[in-house]
Amino acid sequence: MIYLGTNYIIHYDNQLSRPYNMTYTDLTSNSVKLLFLFNETNHEPHRQIQKLEVHYKGIQNYIDSLGTIRSTSHHNAAGLITLPPTQGKREWLVTGLAPNTQYTLNLTGTITTSEQSTSKIHSQPATIRFSTDYDAPTYVDRPELDRHTVINGNNQQFYLRLHRASTKNGPIDRYYIVVHLNDYPIHQSYVPQEGRRECCYTAAVYNESQLPEMFILGDGKQTRDWEPFVGRIYNNSPILNTIKVKLVSWGFNRKKENLTTSSPTIQIHVQTKLVQTSNEETFNSLLWIFGIIFLLFIILIIVILFSLKFNRTKKKSLTPPPECVPFDLTPKVLTMEMQMPILPPTISPASSGEPVEIRRAQPITNYPPIPIEEFTTHLEHLKASDNYKFSQEYESIDPGEQFSWENSKLECNKTKNRYANVVAYDHSRVILRRIDGIIGSDYINANYLDGYRRQNAYIATQGPLPNTFADFWRMIWETNSTCIVMMTKLEERNRLKCDQYWPTRGTETYGSIQVTLTDFIELASYSIRTFTIAWSGHPEKREVRHCQFTAWPDHGILEHATSFLMFVRRVKNLQVSDATPIVVHCSAGVGRTGCFVVIDALLERLKYEKTIDIYGHVTLLRAQRNYIVQTEEQYIFIYEAINEAIQSGQTEVSARNLLTHLQRLLQPINDSSLTEMELEFKRLANIKAQPSKFISANNPSNKFKNRLVNILPYENTRVCLSPIRGIDGSDYINASYID
Repeated sequence: MIYLGTNYIIHYDNQLSRPYNMTYTDLTSNSVKLLFLFNETNHEPHRQIQKLEVHYKGIQNYIDSLGTIRSTSHHNAAGLITLPPTQGKREWLVTGLAPNTQYTLNLTGTITTSEQSTSKIHSQPATIRFSTDYDAPTYVDRPELDRHTVINGNNQQFYLRLHRASTKNGPIDRYYIVVHLNDYPIHQSYVPQEGRRECCYTAAVYNESQLPEMFILGDGKQTRDWEPFVGRIYNNSPILNTIKVKLVSWGFNRKKENLTTSSPTIQIHVQTKLVQTSNEETFNSLLWIFGIIFLLFIILIIVILFSLKFNRTKKKSLTPPPECVPFDLTPKVLTMEMQMPILPPTISPASSGEPVEIRRAQPITNYPPIPIEEFTTHLEHLKASDNYKFSQEYESIDPGEQFSWENSKLECNKTKNRYANVVAYDHSRVILRRIDGIIGSDYINANYLDGYRRQNAYIATQGPLPNTFADFWRMIWETNSTCIVMMTKLEERNRLKCDQYWPTRGTETYGSIQVTLTDFIELASYSIRTFTIAWSGHPEKREVRHCQFTAWPDHGILEHATSFLMFVRRVKNLQVSDATPIVVHCSAGVGRTGCFVVIDALLERLKYEKTIDIYGHVTLLRAQRNYIVQTEEQYIFIYEAINEAIQSGQTEVSARNLLTHLQRLLQPINDSSLTEMELEFKRLANIKAQPSKFISANNPSNKFKNRLVNILPYENTRVCLSPIRGIDGSDYINASYID
């Protein structure tokens, strides 16, 4: 007998004829052709082999994209074939195998004990072992912009974080950093070329083990390629215009055919600067500029004087009747106006202008954007007097209740809303394709939200209900979204927060969408699922990542934002294309969902601008979905998270890049005596905790128990002893639980 999987046992009958002399040919990454002999010696009709059955088990060992060694098993029954009537050499093509996997395969003959029975008798198996060929990686993370610097006044250098791909489908030989000029289309396929072409060029090449964690784009250095491109030299040229950058993995299968996968691109915006060629040219240029400014100033004064004179004349000759008003600002007009893109006259819909700045066409003078260098001080000011300033700021945000939600009110749609008061505004709701004969089939409780320099960058939605599972997956398909962010557990505090809308294993069908779970990674604070989705009856398949943050407490907010910032950055790397929205939900799709959207958008803004506009962005989102950032403590958490991002930067390092990262930390900064390691530790030491976090430690009856006055346990993580009656502070000891 043989064991398959964990509990599948097959018994064999030695008296039955069996296949033998089995070999294989035409081996690929997902199929193999079996060649074998079969002789039927038992002539009893009820004992004759009529079908063959193949069973296999495979082990796939690899290193995932986080640098962790993993092992995945594959086992299945490939199916039955009817035995051909002729004896002799036979063949059978087995498909559906996984690449880069070591398989043990058993081929047996089978008969059923009777026509009514489903039990089988198997002949002794023919066994063979083989390894499938390699394939290209399924996915490569996009490069991530960390920061940029300006060298010698003009040369701009961009620091990009690079992430290796998983070797699940096979080993990777090298990586290319490819630069696409912004006016040319992006193609997935890539063949490395020496020199600069009109559409793109290769900035650098690294072998798999030497790919740097941080790559400096535009530093002018050269790298040299190797077999089969020996002698090719790639120049990391200075960046002069806005570009797009991608990371390309390159490998070979056993037939020496190349296997490539391109990451999504990241757009790099270049700040234009005035190039000085000589003192004389500079002086002439400045002279021209000041001359033009002076001329414009004179023209402006003339226009103002003329306008004042014209208005005085008009007021004397034309006085409107008292009941006339210049503009009818009724709620209906405001609602219709908000359904159009909120753009100032100088910005076209195709512009990449920042949506928050567009929204500020009517300035919010009381709460302007905050300069980054003043952000920490501003945060301390808001937290003074028991968060009084925070309360004032949060309560002044426009709730956006003037917008209509007629579709959410329809009787046919009321059962699709998880909460009666959380609705989808009509002007920003996601509209599904209508299904003929079904009223309300275009409705789902979801709204588009703007990001940084991107309109409709996100979709905020509620946790799907059982009767909206099909609508939810239809929305994923129709919007071509490749990333789902889930900000809640299924149950919290014994209350159902969201229904499970994905398969635990295998494939489930929701309406017309088939969803297959292909991978699952569980980490300390979040988990990542990989789904393959397909429209029933259609050959196209798409990959969707499902990122669930599991560390948000059942009540309140996170004590520290570190794990959440790591999660937000991980989601950013998994997003395949900026052209498709990230779908975000919690339970209602407004509170934690709003936190994720605002923090993700502002982290992107940090890369390009020197100000932060939390108030403006929340105000913008409130006009697109009601109750976004639902509570004051969530609003404060956004401030705390952005402050931590400013102070600490990105500190997560993959295991395989640890040595390179450590070497970089030990290097002196700009020829000074300080290293990056010392600077990082100083930043850590500068993080201040509020006295409210040390209530028991600062109790007069406990102060003498602390060896050092500045090393105290947090109230929420301290070890609590069993109290002794009549002794104040008897439950206190200077000790903390650590994750």
